[in-house]
Amino acid sequence: MEPQPLPAALNPKSVLVKPGSPVKLKNFDPSFTGDLKKKAAKDLLQQGVEELGRLGRIRDRRQTIDDKFCHRHRFLAGSKLPG
Repeated sequence: MEPQPLPAALNPKSVLVKPGSPVKLKNFDPSFTGDLKKKAAKDLLQQGVEELGRLGRIRDRRQTIDDKFCHRHRFLAGSKLPG
């Protein structure tokens, strides 16, 4: 599924703060959906959850490949593996 662009009202830049700046979450309405209707907001949220899952699986595969490479490299170099 191709990610849909965010509506202008949900632009991430609208909630960015400078590093070190104080943030009070009570100043933000968690039910805010901008111009989106409730159904569209739920669909967008689901799409984001699915994308995070996809990226997590990519990260996990990458970590597995990196771990195997490091293990093999240490073995071939003759060093003892921690354990």
